[in-house]
Amino acid sequence: MPRSCGVRHDVPVDAFRKYFEHNPDLFTGLVALLAIVGTLVAGWVGAKIQANGGREQAAAAREAAAATNEAQRVAALWTVRQVMTVDYINHARENVELSIRMYKESDEDGTLKRQVDASRIALVQKKVGLELIADAPVVAAVKEVQAAVGEFAQNALKYGPGAYADSLLGKMRTMPSVMAAREALHEARECELDAASTDEAKRGARARALRKVRELEPRVSSEQGLQLIRHYMRADGATLDEYREARALVQNKTEELIAATRIMLKSEEDVAAEEVPTRRWGWRRRNSPVTATDSA
Repeated sequence: MPRSCGVRHDVPVDAFRKYFEHNPDLFTGLVALLAIVGTLVAGWVGAKIQANGGREQAAAAREAAAATNEAQRVAALWTVRQVMTVDYINHARENVELSIRMYKESDEDGTLKRQVDASRIALVQKKVGLELIADAPVVAAVKEVQAAVGEFAQNALKYGPGAYADSLLGKMRTMPSVMAAREALHEARECELDAASTDEAKRGARARALRKVRELEPRVSSEQGLQLIRHYMRADGATLDEYREARALVQNKTEELIAATRIMLKSEEDVAAEEVPTRRWGWRRRNSPVTATDSA
Protein backbone atom coordinates (compact mmCIF):
# COMPACT_ATOMS: atom_id res chain seq x y z
CA MET A 1 0.00 0.00 0.00
CA PRO A 2 1.54 3.35 -0.96
CA ARG A 3 2.72 5.68 1.77
CA SER A 4 1.11 9.10 2.26
CA CYS A 5 3.36 11.97 1.25
CA GLY A 6 5.29 13.38 4.22
CA VAL A 7 2.87 12.08 6.93
CA ARG A 8 3.97 9.72 9.69
CA HIS A 9 0.88 7.71 10.64
CA ASP A 10 2.82 5.88 13.33
CA VAL A 11 3.33 9.10 15.38
CA PRO A 12 0.24 10.22 17.32
CA VAL A 13 -0.94 13.76 16.66
CA ASP A 14 -0.92 14.60 20.34
CA ALA A 15 2.54 13.17 21.00
CA PHE A 16 4.05 16.64 21.55
CA ARG A 17 1.20 17.63 23.84
CA LYS A 18 1.67 14.51 26.00
CA TYR A 19 5.43 14.99 25.99
CA PHE A 20 5.17 18.52 27.33
CA GLU A 21 2.50 17.48 29.84
CA HIS A 22 5.04 15.08 31.32
CA ASN A 23 7.83 17.72 31.09
CA PRO A 24 6.23 21.04 32.16
CA ASP A 25 9.56 22.67 33.02
CA LEU A 26 10.83 22.11 29.51
CA PHE A 27 7.63 23.59 28.07
CA THR A 28 7.95 26.68 30.29
CA GLY A 29 11.53 27.22 29.12
CA LEU A 30 10.55 26.83 25.48
CA VAL A 31 7.76 29.41 25.86
CA ALA A 32 10.18 31.87 27.49
CA LEU A 33 12.71 31.31 24.71
CA LEU A 34 10.12 31.92 22.02
CA ALA A 35 9.07 35.13 23.81
CA ILE A 36 12.67 36.37 23.90
CA VAL A 37 13.24 35.54 20.23
CA GLY A 38 10.00 37.26 19.28
CA THR A 39 10.96 40.38 21.21
CA LEU A 40 14.39 40.50 19.54
CA VAL A 41 12.91 40.07 16.05
CA ALA A 42 10.25 42.70 16.69
CA GLY A 43 12.88 45.11 17.99
CA TRP A 44 15.09 44.57 14.96
CA VAL A 45 12.22 45.08 12.55
CA GLY A 46 11.09 48.21 14.43
CA ALA A 47 14.60 49.64 14.48
CA LYS A 48 14.95 49.07 10.73
CA ILE A 49 11.64 50.80 10.06
CA GLN A 50 12.61 53.70 12.32
CA ALA A 51 16.00 54.01 10.60
CA ASN A 52 14.38 54.15 7.17
CA GLY A 53 11.84 56.64 8.44
CA GLY A 54 14.58 58.78 9.99
CA ARG A 55 16.44 59.00 6.69
CA GLU A 56 13.27 59.94 4.86
CA GLN A 57 12.43 62.48 7.55
CA ALA A 58 15.88 64.06 7.26
CA ALA A 59 15.64 64.20 3.47
CA ALA A 60 12.17 65.73 3.68
CA ALA A 61 13.41 68.28 6.21
CA ARG A 62 16.27 69.25 3.89
CA GLU A 63 13.86 69.66 0.98
CA ALA A 64 11.52 71.75 3.12
CA ALA A 65 14.40 73.96 4.30
CA ALA A 66 15.67 74.44 0.74
CA ALA A 67 12.18 75.32 -0.49
CA THR A 68 11.67 77.73 2.40
CA ASN A 69 15.03 79.43 1.81
CA GLU A 70 14.30 79.83 -1.88
CA ALA A 71 10.84 81.26 -1.19
CA GLN A 72 12.33 83.72 1.30
CA ARG A 73 15.03 84.73 -1.19
CA VAL A 74 12.47 85.36 -3.94
CA ALA A 75 10.22 87.31 -1.57
CA ALA A 76 13.14 89.44 -0.33
CA LEU A 77 14.31 90.16 -3.88
CA TRP A 78 10.78 91.13 -4.92
CA THR A 79 10.48 93.52 -1.97
CA VAL A 80 13.85 95.17 -2.55
CA ARG A 81 13.14 95.61 -6.26
CA GLN A 82 9.72 97.08 -5.57
CA VAL A 83 10.97 99.50 -2.91
CA MET A 84 14.01 100.65 -4.87
CA THR A 85 12.09 101.18 -8.12
CA VAL A 86 9.35 103.17 -6.41
CA ASP A 87 12.00 105.23 -4.64
CA TYR A 88 13.76 105.94 -7.93
CA ILE A 89 10.56 106.99 -9.70
CA ASN A 90 9.60 109.27 -6.81
CA HIS A 91 13.02 110.94 -6.88
CA ALA A 92 12.85 111.34 -10.66
CA ARG A 93 9.50 113.09 -10.30
CA GLU A 94 10.87 115.23 -7.49
CA ASN A 95 13.73 116.32 -9.74
CA VAL A 96 11.27 117.21 -12.50
CA GLU A 97 9.13 119.23 -10.08
CA LEU A 98 12.18 121.16 -8.89
CA SER A 99 13.12 121.83 -12.51
CA ILE A 100 9.64 123.12 -13.28
CA ARG A 101 9.95 125.56 -10.40
CA MET A 102 12.93 127.11 -12.20
CA TYR A 103 10.44 128.40 -14.79
CA LYS A 104 7.99 129.67 -12.20
CA GLU A 105 10.02 131.08 -9.30
CA SER A 106 12.86 133.51 -8.77
CA ASP A 107 16.21 131.86 -8.03
CA GLU A 108 18.51 134.82 -7.59
CA ASP A 109 20.04 133.30 -4.46
CA GLY A 110 20.67 129.97 -6.24
CA THR A 111 18.62 127.90 -3.77
CA LEU A 112 16.58 126.14 -6.45
CA LYS A 113 19.65 125.39 -8.53
CA ARG A 114 21.34 123.76 -5.54
CA GLN A 115 18.22 121.69 -4.88
CA VAL A 116 18.08 120.56 -8.50
CA ASP A 117 21.77 119.59 -8.41
CA ALA A 118 21.37 117.69 -5.11
CA SER A 119 18.32 115.87 -6.43
CA ARG A 120 20.21 114.95 -9.60
CA ILE A 121 23.10 113.47 -7.59
CA ALA A 122 20.68 111.46 -5.43
CA LEU A 123 18.95 110.19 -8.55
CA VAL A 124 22.25 108.99 -10.02
CA GLN A 125 22.97 107.05 -6.82
CA LYS A 126 19.55 105.40 -6.88
CA LYS A 127 20.04 104.52 -10.54
CA VAL A 128 23.26 102.70 -9.66
CA GLY A 129 21.45 100.76 -6.95
CA LEU A 130 18.74 99.64 -9.37
CA GLU A 131 21.31 98.58 -11.95
CA LEU A 132 22.64 96.08 -9.39
CA ILE A 133 19.32 94.43 -8.56
CA ALA A 134 16.73 95.00 -11.31
CA ASP A 135 16.38 92.88 -14.43
CA ALA A 136 17.75 94.00 -17.82
CA PRO A 137 14.53 95.60 -19.21
CA VAL A 138 14.08 97.71 -16.06
CA VAL A 139 17.74 98.76 -16.08
CA ALA A 140 17.39 99.86 -19.71
CA ALA A 141 14.21 101.79 -18.89
CA VAL A 142 15.92 103.47 -15.91
CA LYS A 143 18.72 104.69 -18.16
CA GLU A 144 16.14 106.20 -20.53
CA VAL A 145 14.41 107.97 -17.65
CA GLN A 146 17.73 109.21 -16.32
CA ALA A 147 18.65 110.73 -19.68
CA ALA A 148 15.23 112.38 -20.10
CA VAL A 149 15.20 113.80 -16.57
CA GLY A 150 18.76 115.05 -16.99
CA GLU A 151 17.90 116.84 -20.22
CA PHE A 152 14.84 118.41 -18.66
CA ALA A 153 16.89 119.64 -15.68
CA GLN A 154 19.58 121.10 -17.94
CA ASN A 155 16.98 123.00 -19.94
CA ALA A 156 15.42 124.28 -16.73
CA LEU A 157 18.74 125.50 -15.37
CA LYS A 158 19.60 127.14 -18.68
CA TYR A 159 16.27 128.65 -19.72
CA GLY A 160 14.11 128.65 -16.60
CA PRO A 161 15.36 131.95 -15.08
CA GLY A 162 14.86 133.81 -18.38
CA ALA A 163 11.38 132.37 -18.83
CA TYR A 164 10.50 133.43 -15.29
CA ALA A 165 11.82 136.96 -15.88
CA ASP A 166 9.75 137.16 -19.07
CA SER A 167 6.68 136.10 -17.08
CA LEU A 168 7.30 139.11 -14.83
CA LEU A 169 7.13 141.36 -17.88
CA GLY A 170 3.87 139.71 -18.84
CA LYS A 171 2.36 140.66 -15.50
CA MET A 172 3.38 144.32 -16.07
CA ARG A 173 2.68 144.41 -19.81
CA THR A 174 0.50 147.56 -19.67
CA MET A 175 3.24 149.71 -18.18
CA PRO A 176 4.91 152.01 -20.79
CA SER A 177 8.40 151.14 -19.55
CA VAL A 178 7.66 147.44 -19.87
CA MET A 179 6.24 147.88 -23.36
CA ALA A 180 9.39 149.78 -24.40
CA ALA A 181 11.63 147.11 -22.90
CA ARG A 182 9.78 144.33 -24.72
CA GLU A 183 9.99 146.23 -28.00
CA ALA A 184 13.75 146.64 -27.58
CA LEU A 185 14.09 142.94 -26.72
CA HIS A 186 12.17 141.88 -29.84
CA GLU A 187 14.33 144.17 -32.01
CA ALA A 188 17.50 142.73 -30.51
CA ARG A 189 16.27 139.21 -31.22
CA GLU A 190 15.35 140.00 -34.83
CA CYS A 191 18.73 141.61 -35.36
CA GLU A 192 20.45 138.57 -33.86
CA LEU A 193 18.61 136.21 -36.20
CA ASP A 194 19.05 138.38 -39.30
CA ALA A 195 21.88 136.99 -41.34
CA ALA A 196 22.44 140.41 -42.93
CA SER A 197 23.01 142.12 -39.57
CA THR A 198 26.57 143.09 -38.75
CA ASP A 199 28.22 142.34 -35.45
CA GLU A 200 28.15 146.05 -34.62
CA ALA A 201 24.41 146.23 -35.26
CA LYS A 202 23.83 143.22 -33.05
CA ARG A 203 25.89 144.69 -30.21
CA GLY A 204 24.00 147.97 -30.50
CA ALA A 205 20.61 146.24 -30.40
CA ARG A 206 21.59 144.21 -27.35
CA ALA A 207 22.92 147.31 -25.56
CA ARG A 208 19.67 149.24 -26.22
CA ALA A 209 17.59 146.30 -24.97
CA LEU A 210 19.72 146.06 -21.85
CA ARG A 211 19.25 149.77 -21.10
CA LYS A 212 15.48 149.47 -21.46
CA VAL A 213 15.39 146.39 -19.22
CA ARG A 214 17.46 148.10 -16.52
CA GLU A 215 14.94 150.91 -16.47
CA LEU A 216 12.55 148.36 -14.98
CA GLU A 217 14.58 148.00 -11.78
CA PRO A 218 13.77 147.26 -9.02
CA ARG A 219 10.75 145.40 -10.41
CA VAL A 220 13.19 143.39 -12.52
CA SER A 221 16.63 142.79 -11.00
CA SER A 222 19.91 143.24 -12.84
CA GLU A 223 20.43 139.47 -13.02
CA GLN A 224 16.90 138.97 -14.34
CA GLY A 225 17.60 141.64 -16.96
CA LEU A 226 20.59 139.64 -18.22
CA GLN A 227 18.44 136.50 -18.26
CA LEU A 228 15.86 138.37 -20.35
CA ILE A 229 18.51 139.30 -22.92
CA ARG A 230 19.60 135.66 -23.21
CA HIS A 231 15.99 134.54 -23.33
CA TYR A 232 15.05 136.85 -26.19
CA MET A 233 18.11 136.02 -28.22
CA ARG A 234 16.48 132.72 -29.03
CA ALA A 235 13.86 132.08 -31.72
CA ASP A 236 10.16 132.67 -31.02
CA GLY A 237 8.60 129.82 -29.08
CA ALA A 238 11.80 127.78 -28.90
CA THR A 239 11.97 127.83 -25.10
CA LEU A 240 8.32 126.81 -24.68
CA ASP A 241 8.55 124.12 -27.35
CA GLU A 242 11.66 122.57 -25.85
CA TYR A 243 10.09 122.71 -22.41
CA ARG A 244 7.00 120.85 -23.60
CA GLU A 245 8.97 118.28 -25.57
CA ALA A 246 11.38 117.58 -22.73
CA ARG A 247 8.57 117.22 -20.20
CA ALA A 248 6.60 114.90 -22.52
CA LEU A 249 9.73 112.78 -23.00
CA VAL A 250 10.15 112.42 -19.24
CA GLN A 251 6.53 111.36 -18.90
CA ASN A 252 6.79 108.77 -21.70
CA LYS A 253 10.01 107.28 -20.37
CA THR A 254 8.60 107.10 -16.85
CA GLU A 255 5.55 105.22 -18.12
CA GLU A 256 7.84 102.79 -19.94
CA LEU A 257 9.78 102.22 -16.71
CA ILE A 258 6.56 101.57 -14.80
CA ALA A 259 5.45 99.06 -17.44
CA ALA A 260 8.80 97.25 -17.30
CA THR A 261 8.67 97.22 -13.51
CA ARG A 262 5.18 95.69 -13.49
CA ILE A 263 6.47 92.87 -15.68
CA MET A 264 9.50 92.35 -13.43
CA LEU A 265 7.29 92.24 -10.32
CA LYS A 266 4.64 90.12 -12.08
CA SER A 267 1.99 92.62 -11.08
CA GLU A 268 -0.54 91.14 -13.51
CA GLU A 269 -0.17 87.62 -12.14
CA ASP A 270 -1.70 85.96 -9.10
CA VAL A 271 1.27 83.99 -7.85
CA ALA A 272 0.37 81.52 -5.10
CA ALA A 273 2.87 80.78 -2.38
CA GLU A 274 4.98 77.73 -3.15
CA GLU A 275 4.12 74.64 -1.11
CA VAL A 276 6.80 72.62 0.63
CA PRO A 277 7.39 69.33 -1.25
CA THR A 278 5.66 66.37 0.45
CA ARG A 279 6.64 63.39 -1.70
CA ARG A 280 9.00 62.02 1.00
CA TRP A 281 6.58 62.21 3.91
CA GLY A 282 5.17 58.68 3.57
CA TRP A 283 7.15 57.50 6.63
CA ARG A 284 4.82 59.52 8.85
CA ARG A 285 1.88 57.48 7.61
CA ARG A 286 3.67 54.20 8.20
CA ASN A 287 5.02 55.04 11.65
CA SER A 288 2.15 57.05 13.09
CA PRO A 289 -0.61 55.48 15.24
CA VAL A 290 -3.68 54.27 13.40
CA THR A 291 -6.46 56.83 13.58
CA ALA A 292 -10.13 56.17 13.85
CA THR A 293 -10.53 56.91 10.16
CA ASP A 294 -7.72 54.51 9.23
CA SER A 295 -9.10 51.75 11.38
CA ALA A 296 -12.51 52.20 9.90
